[in-house]
Amino acid sequence: MLTPSVKKLSLVVGLLSITLVLLFGCTESLSTSSLRRIKQSNKVFEDNVNGRKSQMSPIEESTNFFYNTQGLLSSVTVYDDTSINATLLKSITFEYASDKITAYTYYNIDGPRTLYFYFDNNKKLTALTDSLGRGLYLSYNGNQLTRIRDSSEINILDLINFTYDTNNNLLSYELSANNGPVIGRAILEYSDREISEELDTRFFSKDIKFIYLGGLNLVYKIGLNFGTNNKNTLIKRTEINVIENKINAYYEFTYTYNNNGEIIKRAMLWDTDTLFYQFRY
Repeated sequence: MLTPSVKKLSLVVGLLSITLVLLFGCTESLSTSSLRRIKQSNKVFEDNVNGRKSQMSPIEESTNFFYNTQGLLSSVTVYDDTSINATLLKSITFEYASDKITAYTYYNIDGPRTLYFYFDNNKKLTALTDSLGRGLYLSYNGNQLTRIRDSSEINILDLINFTYDTNNNLLSYELSANNGPVIGRAILEYSDREISEELDTRFFSKDIKFIYLGGLNLVYKIGLNFGTNNKNTLIKRTEINVIENKINAYYEFTYTYNNNGEIIKRAMLWDTDTLFYQFRY
């Protein structure tokens, strides 16, 4: 990442980082993957760093996904455990329309909030805003994402200068604030293995809390997209502070597969910790 402002880069880089909300849904015409959908994602710390979770209960969050007949998300619940006595942390329901998807969210700390996902005729996400119009605005060149403008806070942040490889994997992008010079850069590296849309992590970092829930890409789970999808699994992300010319943070990703070739576990290692997500289909 890169200084508080540049952290927003990953925030926006994640492509929508503001609070941790989901939303999607579309109409019957939205295309859906023929692959099996992930029904549960458990966020697990397999060590006991900083006393976050005891070794008896390593699960920090258990996210449950419910789908409609088109294979799109109808609702999501997040609990602090998988036991029958678990506490509900978040809940979200989705309403689909021809021009937008509305997400009605509730957090046990912040209360209710409504978010809107707008998209074009090709289901590309063009804006993600609250009721006041504050949020993320996305631009494309054909089917390639070229810019993300974040108006959710006082400073206006822009993710710009996107570069891609021949497989349409996003290789890098940069961050500027208030129409100023570039202050941060994210560099991404990939394996040769292919990735399903809901597991696409090109914008993921420990600061991203908006388009990712339970470690999964919600934009794809509601039938929308960021243009041409990444083809391969992300294995490393490096965030550079351009002003100071130094690495601000890095992340390494590893994957565990079942006999069907589906990812059932993803580990994310950064400079101070390792986070695991376990997926159930």
